[in-house]
Amino acid sequence: MTSEKPFRDLVTFARGGGWGSESPQEGHELVAIIRGTDFDAVRSGQLGGVPRRWEKGTKLPQRLLKANDIVLEISGGSSAKGQSTGRSIFIGNSILDGFEIPVIPASFCRIVRVDGDIVFPRYAYYGLQDMYKSRRAAEYENQSTGISNFQFERFLDAEYLRLPPMFEQQAIAAVLGALDDKIALNERIAGTVLDLANAAYLSCVSGAFESVLVGDVMELKYGKSLPAARRVDGDVPVFGSGGVSGRHNEPLVEGPGVIVGRKGTVGSVYWSERSFFPIDTTFYVKIKRADIPMEFAYFALSNMGLDVMNSDSAVPGLNRNNVHGLPLKLPVGESVRQFGDQVRSMFELRESVYAENQTLAQLRDTLLPKLMSGELRVRDAEKMVEDAT
Repeated sequence: MTSEKPFRDLVTFARGGGWGSESPQEGHELVAIIRGTDFDAVRSGQLGGVPRRWEKGTKLPQRLLKANDIVLEISGGSSAKGQSTGRSIFIGNSILDGFEIPVIPASFCRIVRVDGDIVFPRYAYYGLQDMYKSRRAAEYENQSTGISNFQFERFLDAEYLRLPPMFEQQAIAAVLGALDDKIALNERIAGTVLDLANAAYLSCVSGAFESVLVGDVMELKYGKSLPAARRVDGDVPVFGSGGVSGRHNEPLVEGPGVIVGRKGTVGSVYWSERSFFPIDTTFYVKIKRADIPMEFAYFALSNMGLDVMNSDSAVPGLNRNNVHGLPLKLPVGESVRQFGDQVRSMFELRESVYAENQTLAQLRDTLLPKLMSGELRVRDAEKMVEDAT
């Protein structure tokens, strides 16, 4: 029998996270702390960027994450990106095992634990995903001192979840989970490909080389202002210093290409397989020598530690003249060309994986509201997922 219940009837435990201390102290333990900004990386198994800090041992029992927990972001968001609070991540054993140390949510997040006798935990998670993707989460948000806050108590009473029989909840979670798991696997494959390509670069520059300056083989050119109000929806990725920040209908630069953060996320380095639009918080790379592939420029810049060259005295940022003056190892003979050929095929594989993920994510986001509302039968969704994967 299908029913509906408010989340207050489903949640058995909810507790805020912590931030701990940067350095070890007596009575503290080393923990990994998952922030809202880490959710996407953690889902795909990329755990290296999650902060490790020291949390007071007496606070750990109430903050430790367990399998089948949900972490809900309750403060933060980004009005510039149209991103409200209310993002969530499901904590499975694979995530906890990957850290090898205790894991807690950050102070801007909250543990949500549900009654497994009433609702299947991963089904509840997809209920929260549906809430967020349909923008209902924004209805529970308010502003306080410039920070967006998710009104958790109001959410508990106002947000209802459809509860079909447990076997159907499990089947719905399995269908959506299969898509998310495939996306996460693809992300790990793409990460491995990038690691292998970087290893190939390091091997390439370990042999005989000539010493040149960065400015001898490439130029960092300024991006161009493109306010959100002037963007026309299209397929062209718009790059800011934090990565892709939107889409436009016309590129500024033909791809493939390299983008470097100038202001904001200083020294970040991004690759774009397709033509792109770098905005004025970035540089883009123009190659000066025909024998230097763009892929070589990407890995050369990625391995230079540009993120610590925040040296513009007037306004913090990356000074391109300083980058142009850096020494660069340029392998002799055919090594650079061979490296470019090798990595180009790797990048093509990576791009195909990302394209598949885009298709899978679109399918998941199409199925999500229909499955959660009961509009679509599970068997029909299973067939669609089987065809896609």
